[in-house]
Amino acid sequence: MHSRDGKGKHKLAVIAAFILLLVVLYQLSASRQASPIVSEDEVMSAESQWRELLELGEQIIGDKISGTVKWQGSWGTLLDPEEAANVLTTRLGLPAAEQGMLQNHTVYSSSGSRDEFALHLNVTRISSSEYYVVLRLEGEGRQAMSSLSEQQALLGQSLLDEGITAEWNAAVQGMRKQPDELERGSLKEALDGVEKQFPKKLDLTLVEQYEDQDTISRTYYSAYLPISVDSGGQKVGLQAALHIHSVTGEQEVSLGSPLLTIEY
Repeated sequence: MHSRDGKGKHKLAVIAAFILLLVVLYQLSASRQASPIVSEDEVMSAESQWRELLELGEQIIGDKISGTVKWQGSWGTLLDPEEAANVLTTRLGLPAAEQGMLQNHTVYSSSGSRDEFALHLNVTRISSSEYYVVLRLEGEGRQAMSSLSEQQALLGQSLLDEGITAEWNAAVQGMRKQPDELERGSLKEALDGVEKQFPKKLDLTLVEQYEDQDTISRTYYSAYLPISVDSGGQKVGLQAALHIHSVTGEQEVSLGSPLLTIEY
């Protein structure tokens, strides 16, 4: 009797384990199908997200497009400030950094260019063993955007390789290709027109909206965009802003991911 009961329990345990395995495999398969992009690391995510942002900008803005990419984060190192800064300038192919002061903090800065875009590096000493690093890449025109597409992720990887916990954000900006004829109070309609050019694959959900006399801004969440930030307790991955120039009446569009960190 005891032998049969033991065999029966063993068979039930095997069956239960098999069912559990099937459930886990199903959940894994479902989660893969639900996620348009699986973010393996910050650099790969930044590369794909920049291309989505640039494609969107080129549809709305056209040839006279400018772009900014930032990699920024803290760096724990025992190197002295000048040595720490020059480790990065050497790695990035920039001139030796120059010392300055910003809000009572020592800052080492360096600027240079690569192909069609400019590089700006700031290394700020926060404490005896911590720095805050900002690498800003800027360019204007399609050729510069192409160069940024080829190199911005590699430059970010260079910072990560040095041990910097660098995070990515980017923006594109320029005059709208085919602006609507605006009447008073129609900022909302103008940005609605911009939204119609957003690709359906982004499946954007509106999170926040801000509007004043000549500017309107909206933030969105998209599961398709792997890099997001929390804003008001909700995740956002894209911000769009439209500004009307008071003199010319031109419509300037700014698109940032995951948020705009430039003036608009």
